Amino acid sequence: MAIELDQPTTSTRPPVIGARGLGQTVVGMVVNKEMRSRTDKDGKPIMNSRGKPAQEEVLTVMLLDGTTGTVSGGDLADDWTPESGTVARLIFKGLGFGKLIDARNQVGGTQVGDVVMVTASSATIWRGAGDIAAKDVTDDATIGKARAKGLSVGWDTDVTYRRAAANEAQLVAKAEQLHMDAKARIALDGPAATPAVDLDDAF
Repeated sequence: MAIELDQPTTSTRPPVIGARGLGQTVVGMVVNKEMRSRTDKDGKPIMNSRGKPAQEEVLTVMLLDGTTGTVSGGDLADDWTPESGTVARLIFKGLGFGKLIDARNQVGGTQVGDVVMVTASSATIWRGAGDIAAKDVTDDATIGKARAKGLSVGWDTDVTYRRAAANEAQLVAKAEQLHMDAKARIALDGPAATPAVDLDDAF
């Protein structure tokens, strides 16, 4: 059956995963990366302190063992942790984006098969936009009370980044295949996709 490209299709984008609780960790092998402008809930650009559109980076990753982070189910009780091998997206913005850049600079750029780890080490509790009620919170009871009062909780994360180890060669091969499969699906109107392992050169 022919696929009609002018017809609406169901999104198949991987779910967004995050470290959304104290000690939660996401361990992923990089499949792809994308830079994009941040927008608010109305789709309007978010500006940084220099008056320019704020940027964020989206890493598509293949989840590895040790991941305890969650995908939002719409309600806190419905959040779920995908299995190892699942493809998901990690979004880095603000301070988290800066930490990713710093960690990645230590290995010299991005390659398919790199391993990124994000851990929620503490929380910041917000009364409203720009109004912080508490910082560096490491107590689940305090976080629970804040939520009960309708306050917002943001997670302060630690980010590490490394090249794949020799014993992860099979995982790297799988990540590279996922990368090439994605490029083949997207580049329908462009030139044929060619193997590209270094994402900083490819994107």
